[in-house]
Amino acid sequence: MRPQHPQRPLPQPVVLTVAHLNHTPEDCGDDNLRAMCQGCHLHYDRDHHAATAAATRAAELSAGMDPLFDINDILNTAALAEAEREDSDDN
Repeated sequence: MRPQHPQRPLPQPVVLTVAHLNHTPEDCGDDNLRAMCQGCHLHYDRDHHAATAAATRAAELSAGMDPLFDINDILNTAALAEAEREDSDDN
């Protein structure tokens, strides 16, 4: 039986990854680990990645480093993209 994937038609190579559900790599308990394809793993981690990227940018700003771009522009763009994703998910 072929697995069905919501984001891409098969047959195509699928990269299998292991996701830490609580985003703590040190926690390798069976109840914290899930096998996911690469796309699903990235989708699962997107909010966590956005938060850690924002924290990194804030730390760089507080350290006096010059940003390459305006953080408010990035946050506004991310919020708009998220709203569009939610709208498309509702349809």
